[in-house]
This record gives sequence, C-alpha cells and structure tokens, in this order.
Amino acid sequence: MKSLNIGNGDNDQNKEVIKSNNIFNLLKPKESDKNQIQQKAVTPNYISRLLKEPTTISNLLQKTLEKPEGKSQNSKIKDGKIIHVIAHSHQDAGWLKTPDENYDDYAKNIFTTVIQELIKDSSRKFNQAEIIFFKRYYEEVGELQKLEIKQLISEGRLSFVHGGYVSSDEACTLYYDMIENIVLGQNYLRDTFDVEVDIAFHGDQFGRTAMTNKLLQQMGFKAYFAGRFSDDKRNQLRQNNNSLFIWKPTMEGIEGPYPSSSYIETLVRDNLQEDGTIKCIEEYIQGFNQQNIYMPFGDDFAFVNARDVFQFIENFNSTVNKYTDKYQFKYSTFKDYHEQVTMELKDQGTKLSVYKGDFVPMTEQHLGSYWNGYYTSRPTYKELMKTYTLLSYFITTFLSYDVMTNSEYQQHILNEAIQVEWSVLTHHDFITAVSMRRIMDGQINDLHTVMEYSAPLISESIKSISSLKFEQLNYIYHKYTTDSITPILELYEGHTNYFVIYNPSLIELNFVSFRFKRFNKNANVEAYSPDLNKFVKVQYDQHQLSDFKSQEFIEIQISQTLKPLTFGYFSFTLIDNKLKDSSISLSQTITFEQFDQFPKETIQNVGQLSQIENIDYQENEIIFADKGEEVETDKIVKAQQNVIIAGQCSLKLVEKGSSSLKFVLEDLGQNKISNFELAIKFYHSFTNRNFGQDGLYIFKTTDSEPQVYYLELVSIDFLQGNKSSYFQIRYRSFLDGDMVILLKLFDSKSDNSCGDIEFDVQSMGIEPERNVIIQWKSFDIRNKKIFYTDSNGLEIMKRTLKKGVVAAEFPSLVPANTYPVDTVIFIEDSKKDLQMLVFNDRSQAGTAFRDGTIELIYDRRTNSNDWLGNPEDYNDVDKEGKPLRSNNKYWLRFTNSRQDAFKAIHERTMKNINPIQYFSATELISLPTENQIQAIVQQNQELIIHLKQLNIIDIKLVTDVKFQEIMVYLTQGNISATQRLEKINFRQLYTKYCEYFALQLQSKCRNLKTIQQTKLNGSQLDRGYLNELELYSSARILAFKVTF
Repeated sequence: MKSLNIGNGDNDQNKEVIKSNNIFNLLKPKESDKNQIQQKAVTPNYISRLLKEPTTISNLLQKTLEKPEGKSQNSKIKDGKIIHVIAHSHQDAGWLKTPDENYDDYAKNIFTTVIQELIKDSSRKFNQAEIIFFKRYYEEVGELQKLEIKQLISEGRLSFVHGGYVSSDEACTLYYDMIENIVLGQNYLRDTFDVEVDIAFHGDQFGRTAMTNKLLQQMGFKAYFAGRFSDDKRNQLRQNNNSLFIWKPTMEGIEGPYPSSSYIETLVRDNLQEDGTIKCIEEYIQGFNQQNIYMPFGDDFAFVNARDVFQFIENFNSTVNKYTDKYQFKYSTFKDYHEQVTMELKDQGTKLSVYKGDFVPMTEQHLGSYWNGYYTSRPTYKELMKTYTLLSYFITTFLSYDVMTNSEYQQHILNEAIQVEWSVLTHHDFITAVSMRRIMDGQINDLHTVMEYSAPLISESIKSISSLKFEQLNYIYHKYTTDSITPILELYEGHTNYFVIYNPSLIELNFVSFRFKRFNKNANVEAYSPDLNKFVKVQYDQHQLSDFKSQEFIEIQISQTLKPLTFGYFSFTLIDNKLKDSSISLSQTITFEQFDQFPKETIQNVGQLSQIENIDYQENEIIFADKGEEVETDKIVKAQQNVIIAGQCSLKLVEKGSSSLKFVLEDLGQNKISNFELAIKFYHSFTNRNFGQDGLYIFKTTDSEPQVYYLELVSIDFLQGNKSSYFQIRYRSFLDGDMVILLKLFDSKSDNSCGDIEFDVQSMGIEPERNVIIQWKSFDIRNKKIFYTDSNGLEIMKRTLKKGVVAAEFPSLVPANTYPVDTVIFIEDSKKDLQMLVFNDRSQAGTAFRDGTIELIYDRRTNSNDWLGNPEDYNDVDKEGKPLRSNNKYWLRFTNSRQDAFKAIHERTMKNINPIQYFSATELISLPTENQIQAIVQQNQELIIHLKQLNIIDIKLVTDVKFQEIMVYLTQGNISATQRLEKINFRQLYTKYCEYFALQLQSKCRNLKTIQQTKLNGSQLDRGYLNELELYSSARILAFKVTF
C-alpha cells in the first residue's frame, strides 16, 4: 500500500502522512519496542512435538508400534477408520511478539512454504483460519503468485475456516465485537476470492460461551471445531463416544430457561499428550462412533517450514500403515470432513447427543487449574480496550450516517484503520490482556494513534449533524490513565464554556454528569431547550470530591432528560461565588467523626437468618416474607445525618467495619426495604508450582472463603444534593495509598422504583498474592447456590454450584464456579420476586453461589507464574515501581420480578455499551430555526416510538471499508413474558432512520440499489435460517445490508 494521506472529508486539510506497507501497519510500534523476547515457554503438547521433533517422535512411534506378542503384524481389522488429517497453523496476532514480528518471523514463511508444497503435491491440503496475516501476504506477492493462490482456493486445497480477521476471545468480548471481527475477515474473503466460510474453528480459545454458539449459528456456520477443551469434559465425552455432538445451549429468559435454536455440530479436538504416543490414536478415536474421524496437525505458527512438516505427516502415515491397515489417512479440510461425516450420519440414521450448557471456565494442563483469572487480569488495560471498542461502535455508526447521505465521502483509509484495530483488539491474547507487557503497551499506543486521527473526523461529523452550530468542536475521549475512569474537564474564566453531549443509545437518560478540575467560583449552568429554542438556566448538584491522591475535583450532576439519539447542549460560566444562586445545590457534607456519634443501628433478622439450617426453603418461604415485614417497621421518612436521599429513595449507612459497610435501602415507590453489605475481600494466590500456580490465565486459591482485606477507614462523607446524593468513603491501604469509593444515589424519574446505585471504585495498589474482590451481600435473598451471568453482553446463563476439581492442596470450590461477567451478574430468591443485580464496566471474573452474595474479582496481583506460555509473572507495576491501580464502576439494582430484572438488564447494558459522548465547543454561531428544531423533535419521537414497538433495544451500523454498503444490526430484546419479538419491515424502518439524520444534516438520503436481510456475516438468507430466528423469544440480532 502506498503512503496514506489522512484528512477530513474534503481532503482540504491533510493530517500527518502515515507510511505503511499495509493498513495493519498504520499503527506500527516504535523500533524501541521491538526487543527480542523469550519464545513460547509452554510445555509442548503432542502435536507440537510431532511438528518440532519429527525424528524423535518417529522413533518413538516405531517403537510403540512394535508387533504385539502373539498377534499377526498384518492382521486385517474390521471396520477400518478414515482419518482426515487436518493441516493447519494457528497464527496469533500478538502475544509474545508484536504483530509485525509474528508476520516477519513466522507467518510470511508459513504462507510461502505451504503454497510451494501444495503446488508440488496435489494430494495435500491446508486450512487457514485467521485473515490478518494472510491478507498482508496476498497483497505483497506478485501477480503470478496471486493466480496460484486463487487456483489452490478454487480447488479447495487451500481452505478457509472461521474467516475472522483474528481469532477472537470468547469470554471477555461483547457480542458485537465478535460479529465485527468475523465480518471484517469474511468480507475480505468474499470480495477477493468469492469465498463463503461456513465452518468455524478456533485453535486456541480459553473456553467457549453459549453466545458464541448463537452468533455462529446466526452467521450461517454449520459446525464448530474446538482447539482447546477442558480435560474433564474431553475425557468424559471420549469415554461415552460423544466426541461428535450437538451443542444446543439453554439460555435464561423472563419465564425461565429456553433452548437455543443453534444446532451447531461441535467436534472436540483432543490435546494429544505424549504419554503413550501412538496408543493415543486408539484412545483418540474411541471417542467417535463414526468411521470418519478428523485429526488436526498444527499448533501456534506451525508449518514455518512446510516441506518438513508435510513430509513428516506422510512418514507418520506410512509408518502407521506398516503395522496395521486399520486406518486410512488422507489430507482433508474441515469442510471436507464435515461434509463426509454429515453424509455418514444421515446414511446410518445416527442421532448425536446434545449438550445444553457452555464451556466456561475451562480447566486444562494442571489439576484444578481453571482458566478464569484472565477474565479480570490487568483490569486497567481491559477498561481502556473496552472504551476503544465502544468508541468504535460510535465512530463507525456516525461514519455510516455520512455515507447514507453523502455519495462523495472519502475517509476510506481511516475507516479501515478503525475496523482493523477494533478487530485486532478482540484477539484472544489482547482483549484478555495476557500478552507480554511490552506487547500490551504497544497495542495501547496503537489505540491512541487511531483515536488521535479519529477525533477530528468524528468532531467534524458531529459538527455537521448538530442543530446548533459552533465554530469548533473537540471530541473528549478517555485516555490511558490510572487516575480516573472519567475524563476530567476544565472550565476557563472570562468566557462561556460550551459542551455538546450526544446520547447514542435507545434509552432515555435522566442525568448528565460532568467531572471538572477544582474551581473556586460558582458556575452558572444553562441548557439548551428545544421547546424554547434558547439556553435556559438549570438547577444542578455540585459535589466537592477528591481522588485517591487527595487531589480535589468537582462533579456536577444535571437532572436533564436526554432523549435517545439526541444532543444536549450546556454552557458553563464561572461567576463570583459571593453571589447567591438558587440553581446551585452544594452538597452538604457530614464527616466520619460525626458519624461515630450517631446511634448505632443493625440490620434486622441477620442473626435469625444465619441460624436457619437444614430446612427446605421451598416449604419455608414465609420466613422471608415475615422478615420483610419486620424490616419495614423501621421506615426512614426524613433526612438524617447518616443517610442520603434522592427522590423516593434513601440509603442509610447503619454499620461500618474493617473493609465493610452495611446499608439499608428504602424504596418508597415500591414500599420495599433492602438490606445489603459492601465489602472488600480477597483470595490468596495458590503458589505451589507442583500443582500449577495462580497467574495471568489461572485463578487458583487455597481459600474456601474470601478473607477480609484489612484497610484503615479514614473518612466517610455524606454529600446530600437535590437530585443526587453521594457517600464518599476513603480507606487507606498498608501498601500503597488510599482507596476511594463513591456511592451515588439518583432521583429515578422514569421508574416507580429506586434506580441503579452507582459505585465508583478508585482502588488502592493491592498487595502481592491477592485476588481482590468487591462483594455485595443481600440479607433478604437466599438463592440456594443458583446465580446468573450474562453471555457476552446479550444472553443470560443460569449457573448452579459445580463440584469442581479439588484436592487437599487446593480445596476451594470458588475457581470452578467463577465465570466471565461482561455486563451483569444477578441472584434471586426461589419465588423469583426479589433480585439483586450487579452491573460492571468491563470483563471480570464473578461468582454468586453463596446465599445472598455476589462477588467480582476486580484486581489481581501475584509473584507466581501459571506457566501457560507468558514467561512474565503477573506483578505489574508503574514507572515508580508501585503496583498498578485500577478504577472500576459498578451499578447495584434491586428488582421485584423477573420482568423488572430483565428490563433493568436491557437498559443498563445498552447504556453502558452506548455511553454518552462528550465534546467541548467554542463560540456558538447560530441556533436552528423553530421549524427546524421542532421537525427534528417530532421525527425523533416518531422514530423512538417505532423502535420500541419493534422491541429494538440497540442499533449498530458499520460501512464496508470502501463505503459501498452498510451493514445494519438491530438487537431486539423482549421484556414481556406473553409477547414474541416483533417482525420488522426494514425498508420502512431504514427510511425513518435515515430521514431523521438527513434532516439534521440538512441533506437527503441517498438512493439505494438494494436493501435486504442477511445473516450476521452479510451472506444470503435461507428459509431454514428465518425459521430458526422465529424461535428466539428473549433476544436476537437481525442484520440488513444496504447497498448504494
């Protein structure tokens, strides 16, 4: 690729020229980052050794296959097996090396030598999964080599499987991230080679989620071949001849469990261990009842010298056939194998067994080592990467608005860079943050580079669509820092400070929050009123706060309704603080010392509940009902010094302890009281190397119960505002500085109940050998070892207590019952009439099998290494040698029915994955005419009503890299137990949607060539696919392709 000029839409103000060989290198790491690093340190599995040590293995093979005593060497064995040899190479985008290093050192040689060997021998075949390096290679080679590659593809000997741009993670990604990654790769294959991929393979996943199954099915995949599998599950499947089975996960809805309509045939690849060597062939095939069996030959960056590997495979096959004619080996592809085994199953009339769960957490390599530590590891990296993916949603959607109305749009290169970096981010070694530190830091620098180039583009896009015209807009986005999870803004004296806010979600917002550097004057705050078509003074709450460094800042909460897909406009002018201003509600502060003087209260019935043992809760639910009535006698009716109030809700602090606080939440709207505790605790890291240690990948502990994380309670401030009130709680750690927790209570205007309680947790640097959790305990719920977690941010999975793998050295059941939580985890009582939900802002490990208790691991630190490939200990420190901090946000919600719970889940999830976007603005140039603004308001109302009628809770748009088509993704969510998801007339919806934004752009919608519903990957629909979609009752994603 030539040098790239990245500028604005008119190309009249070119930015810095970025020189690159291809789009992936737009964000090329600095040379100083390219140090030589230690190679993969994991103990090679059987396949690895086959490929890396062919001579040794061949000798071992021959020795193992020596003629058994008393048996003929050439005896004919009945019902021989056809073994499909699947040659493949898993190519990490990053991990121990940078993407550039992996391409130069490995991938380029893999493609060169594989293609040479395929041309030499027409019987050979090769399977390619990831597109990132293949695309780069194809663009670099000459025309003759391109023709050779196309010929191999047309013959089916170079076969693509999965087709994602990278191999994404399945636990830490949101559902839309996985879609985007696969679509980007498959679009390239479709456009370049006219190839449709319908077989999925992931050679290195760390567990598989139910949502992955559903997404793959909705993309038209027919089968999913797994590269990794839990040791215990693999062995059980093999013993029961179920290595080939149907995966049909059961999801959780309002009414309870419902089956997924995904019938993806899932095949288990064995991790063929060296023990027993060729005996493993017998062990491996015993898991299959079929004559056709597949055996993968490949590993990380295998086939660097393809001649040696193909020759070894052929020698291997030949050697086996010298001793038995029981096996017929042949080169095959995943697609070939699937076709033949499907035909065999039909001919035999065989019905495969069905599995209805998912495959997290995975346990592999060491006894009792569960791969769930990576759900949380390096939380600061995870927060930044998730922020970038959410920005990518927003940016690609707004680019699509321009494409919908402007046929001359030219930002091709930047659009491709955003999508490429977005996909690379989903890679299972990036989004999980298990790559080496220098690789992670290089990726973070890449993200900043993309954002620096994207910010002016999105600012111009917003400027053009905004009804109020400003001289200049500047995009405010979160940059990498351990100081604050929210960008801290600054107000300047002497002029009006304008801020433009955009709500990209389909959820109405009731508050707009600003966090400013400390200022010593009052602020006059005005908001633009569409009804009056002018700025009017607004009331706001002003909270004086300080961070963990005791640096002061101000948080302003404005109770202002912000409709879906609309802008909010605010002006701030600093004024003399001596002037009285009734619009300002300065929060009143009560100190920690004053709290000590309050009468001590306790949460009622806690003691009685703890004494209830050995009873059937189903027959004794009246105990909970009585308990609720007793608590309600102690109603809070007015503000007190140990309570904060917002609207119809009050939150009273009733007890404080070391690292724990107990509260009573009163909801006057629901006439309900909830008792809960917030605590900071930890699990010790397991550091016995003989049994596999705690580390980046693995969460392993000796503790059956979490331990108290001893912190010194320094202060508690009660900040009472008009519409929002805070607790500011400051702890001091023994290792590194303060921990600050802000509990925020808001006046929930839209619901007749308390809304979400927000927890802004600025963590201390944690001590070594700690897995630190934040724990919420309800004293009103007995969930009887059952809890629920989201699956990649959309579906809900029911979790029940598993026995797990335990031993005397590690007796804890916690790791086996710790799951990925991307957006929400909740518990409920057995009647399903009381739920406690906790939402988080990034992927974390969580569990809730103890009665009334939800816990999330929010940070980890250990001096040990789990010896799973990354040679670095998980002991990240900053430039000063201090442990890295993390800042996390959580939201706590109590509901009184399944329907209310799922409504809360949809709303909070969509708010969090479509966060408010902030822009600072200079001089206001003009307001819209009254007719213009009223027309926009009217169309917005009509559009939102239409979307609600269709059960649509989210819309994502992404244009192809050449701006010739737009994929529109509609997420439908059902919160009614009696209704089904509505059918959609997409042409009508698209017209309303496009006209709304065209009106704001003062433009017209472009003429369309086609508009059609597709599978999620953009491929054509079939009747069976549509029938499957009709079965979804809780949530589904629909895709439509618009071409111009």
